[in-house]
Amino acid sequence: MQRSRDQFFLQHGGEIRESLIMIEGDDGSFELLAHGWLAAKQDDEETPFALVRSRNTDRVHLLLRESNSDPRHVYHWHRMRSDSLRALQNRIVRLRGAAAPEMARRSNWMVSASEKAGGR
Repeated sequence: MQRSRDQFFLQHGGEIRESLIMIEGDDGSFELLAHGWLAAKQDDEETPFALVRSRNTDRVHLLLRESNSDPRHVYHWHRMRSDSLRALQNRIVRLRGAAAPEMARRSNWMVSASEKAGGR
């Protein structure tokens, strides 16, 4: 499922902005760094994700779109839970290891659901 950056932004930009307002309390302005779809297995339904940088705080957020039909959940975009983020991180490290095992062993790569750009 390929979509251009502009199509993704038009379809989801307003919802992402609303979620950032709830997360940060500012005006929700952001820069879309990356987007795509995640699936646990090949036949699983794909979950949209967005990697965004807040223009107000310079924090980077990895957001997932949860499309549950619970009427109490007004916002569909949420920061990735830390356990899911760790699982994704481990999967990426394993993929990097398959390509270059020596790099994966030396890698001290860690991510958090929201972190300041350029800092750890």
